[in-house]
Amino acid sequence: MAANEEARTTGNSASQTNRDEDFTNSINVDLFNSVMGNPFDYNPAAKKKSFLDHALAAVISVPIHHPIRLISNLIQFGYEPYPPTRHYSFLVRQHLYYYPGVFGYARNIIKERGWRALYRGVGPALAEEIVLGLVGDAVKPLVYSVVSSLPLSEVPGNDDTPDTIENVQSTRATIVRGIKGFLLMSISGCVIEVAVRPLRVITLRTIAQHVGEETIYNGFFAAAKEIYRSEGLRGFYNGIVPALLHHVMSALVYQGVFIAIEEIVHLLSVGVIGGSLVILKGPIASYVTRSYTYPFSLISNISAINSTSLAVTKYVPSFVSWREGWRLLRSTGDLYRGTSILLPRFAHSDSRNKL
Repeated sequence: MAANEEARTTGNSASQTNRDEDFTNSINVDLFNSVMGNPFDYNPAAKKKSFLDHALAAVISVPIHHPIRLISNLIQFGYEPYPPTRHYSFLVRQHLYYYPGVFGYARNIIKERGWRALYRGVGPALAEEIVLGLVGDAVKPLVYSVVSSLPLSEVPGNDDTPDTIENVQSTRATIVRGIKGFLLMSISGCVIEVAVRPLRVITLRTIAQHVGEETIYNGFFAAAKEIYRSEGLRGFYNGIVPALLHHVMSALVYQGVFIAIEEIVHLLSVGVIGGSLVILKGPIASYVTRSYTYPFSLISNISAINSTSLAVTKYVPSFVSWREGWRLLRSTGDLYRGTSILLPRFAHSDSRNKL
């Protein structure tokens, strides 16, 4: 009897250790997770990067993706100056009109204003990326240590059969990892957002100047001075509420989908479907998360430029609060504006010219 009790205690201890290791492994960054889109990429064993490391990474990455960000933000702001082009669709057997995708949009900008126009706002974007990395390195270890110490890993053992106990423990361990993952992602994301928000507002307003060719926010210090003069400290945090909600909702949806997929995989055990879900659970969770939380990001970006006198404001509805902006965009069907920019985007059909 004593031997059985000792074996059960040893088994529970080993199970607890395995659950803790699973939780640690679930948030460790490696090549697979970084490629598959794990949004929380903190590795507690990783060496902290220096300022120069973050600066070098920003100098390499920002010039590559900044033109895409610029075009995405302009489309979010409602700036679509290029008319849709007409193409015949064999699927619906009629002519359809499409707005240009990111590459067509970029070609038009280069043709009209030169390639330098694609890098409007790249200066504050570089600063934003560097600060984001530095703050992330400082915040994530603290949040990780706090969340890891939370007493959420206890899985009581009953007098059920061993198989039932194992299944219950596995399910509860998955839920515990999901809760801890949610806390890690949401708290870290919110703290980092508060730190980089002033730089993000400056970047968005500098990009928005593309529409009217203004120079109000040219230069980092000139932009900061103008925002403080016209709006005070509050101006640096325009759109902060939907941005924070975006982080919280992203963490909630991502972890929820992740838990659901892991439970499905557990039920399917092995096989083609189960193996595919294991490989694709990161991208699936990321896609679903983006689909459900994108409107918060859109409202946050629009709120950053809504109170300005820039020419771009004539393309977006004027609103006082982010909730009012949400209602206005929802009423016009624009809550997901700018989600699909890589490919040409459907504008309308031309049934009158059906061939």
